[in-house]
Amino acid sequence: MTLRFAGYLHLPMPLQVSPEVLGLSYNCLIEGASVTITFPVLAPGGDIGARLEPPYPSQRWEYTRSWDQDGESPWGRVSISLVSQVGSRVRIRAVGVAGLAFRADCRNWGQDVKTVDVGVRFGQLFELWYGLARQWFELWTPQDLVNRELSLHPEGQLWLDDENGAVQMLTGWRGPLGHVQLLGEDQVLTSDAVASGFDRASAGEAPPLEWLLYMNASRNKDRRQSVIEAASAAEVAAQTAFAEKLGNDISDDVVQLLITQANGLVGLTNVVRGFGLEVPSKNAIQEKLAKVRNMAAHRGATPEEEEYRAALGVARDIISATSPMPLPARSLARQVPGVS
Repeated sequence: MTLRFAGYLHLPMPLQVSPEVLGLSYNCLIEGASVTITFPVLAPGGDIGARLEPPYPSQRWEYTRSWDQDGESPWGRVSISLVSQVGSRVRIRAVGVAGLAFRADCRNWGQDVKTVDVGVRFGQLFELWYGLARQWFELWTPQDLVNRELSLHPEGQLWLDDENGAVQMLTGWRGPLGHVQLLGEDQVLTSDAVASGFDRASAGEAPPLEWLLYMNASRNKDRRQSVIEAASAAEVAAQTAFAEKLGNDISDDVVQLLITQANGLVGLTNVVRGFGLEVPSKNAIQEKLAKVRNMAAHRGATPEEEEYRAALGVARDIISATSPMPLPARSLARQVPGVS
């Protein structure tokens, strides 16, 4: 039995995307369900402050009004700070997308999932899937898609289609909402980035641990804690590169012993430098990163802004040399005809 359903997804934090993403559809795989996610569109003639609209007509969108609060569209809007004007011409540079449309086919859900539980299960699975996509989006842009002071979850509503074409509206999932973060044109998600993030999430692929650690460190407003976390991220990257260079012929125990004998970040980077990886100089690592990290970790010292930024720069250079950041692949997004 195949369950087919469609619905609306309200994101925990709006995605800031390039206008080229509007109206595009992406084919995804969410725990055995084939899901097509479609971005909203801009109303004809829309410019500054324009609300986004559903990507295709359907009477079901009337039910999304519960997310239409304080005049905000459940699909998103163009903000005044995300446009540029040359003469009398207004050019939209980025759009805040708050909601997505989706259709799903689940070929292996019919036996063990009750109809009334479909919405809850899909909401839980979407949250896990979107969590991976969100990590990639945050890695590739400065967007903060989770308000870390709140426990935010995706939410939504879906409608189940039975074999006779009848439609049953199911309750979805709910969660608190955050605030829109406004970014410049060079900091938004392109169609390539959206497609790559969704594809990697569909494959169950998370970003490399060292990049996640560094990303969190760079967004930590506590400079002392941030520099400690950045140095840890660099050390994880160096350890991983060290183990990979040794190959599979050496046991994990021996690898860990050699890592321990390398005596920390400076020693590890000396070794991987010998493997031909272009990490920063020993002096830069020692003076700009290791020394600052040790002062923060062992003496509770908060680095000054200049040395803090230098430390994070060295940490990022180490990670980039030993574990290059995976970049978005070419977009597989497509324009699709409207479906009801």
